[in-house]
Amino acid sequence: MRLNQFRALVTLAESGSIRGAARDLGLSQSAVTRTLREMERELGATLLIRQTHGTEFTPAGLSLLSHARLVLTTMQRAEEDVRRLSGLEQTTVRMAITPVLAAFSLRRLVSDFGTRYPTGSLDMDIGFMLAALPKLTEGKLDFAVILADSATLPSDMTFLKIRDIQMIPVANASAGLSGPISWEDLAKLRWAINPSPSSSDQALLNWLEGRGIWLEQVPVYCRSPYLLSILSEAEDIVELCPEPLYRKQLHARGMRALDVPDLPPPMQMGVIYLTHMPRSEPVQWLIDASIRMASSF
Repeated sequence: MRLNQFRALVTLAESGSIRGAARDLGLSQSAVTRTLREMERELGATLLIRQTHGTEFTPAGLSLLSHARLVLTTMQRAEEDVRRLSGLEQTTVRMAITPVLAAFSLRRLVSDFGTRYPTGSLDMDIGFMLAALPKLTEGKLDFAVILADSATLPSDMTFLKIRDIQMIPVANASAGLSGPISWEDLAKLRWAINPSPSSSDQALLNWLEGRGIWLEQVPVYCRSPYLLSILSEAEDIVELCPEPLYRKQLHARGMRALDVPDLPPPMQMGVIYLTHMPRSEPVQWLIDASIRMASSF
């Protein structure tokens, strides 16, 4: 397989059609079609299903597409590193960070990075498992600091555990939930949860179901920390919150930790990255800085 074949495959996925891929690559449609068919012949597999309304990927095509994106991203990172070391290009680090670490250390991370790499740039995203994993797999992120269950991570990922983070149920102080309350009674209230399969909310639901407890009201499904922070002002919403984040921010905003008899197992905070993706010196420095700061609050 050749790089031009990978570029054709990735461009096709991004543009959605042979015509769009040809336009973006500056080639004729017949040239793009020929490149993709040559790749199918070399692999002995059908990668694409050509239909009147466009081109769809087969399961084999989707698998190859993920590898192709990683190959092209690795080549791009290699070029960036060579140009950076030659003084021709600024440093760029692409990372995702959990709101827990962001609340305590984001400003310091950005400041320290700027001091060490004055011409460098940070490309930052929210550190949720479901969003971070595909970006890590395709090389779009250098690393992520997330809350995770390390036992569920793909085998091609390295996870460096930093600490345990206890998750606690919280509600607005005006909700009147000031005394002890059972999980059975909490399950009768309305919850706002992140429905992602790998989220701490899903881990809580699994833990409750193991006890024969299910939420009685349809929850508000929310994947955004910002939107959850707005919902927290509602008097009838219960949320699951990392205890350090509650202590740092939410308590002062009128939230109250609910007095339950016990708590679910803690989540693991750690750094995750694609094992075989080369890490530049700035990336490794920022990983080390993130671990150091996450260990101290």
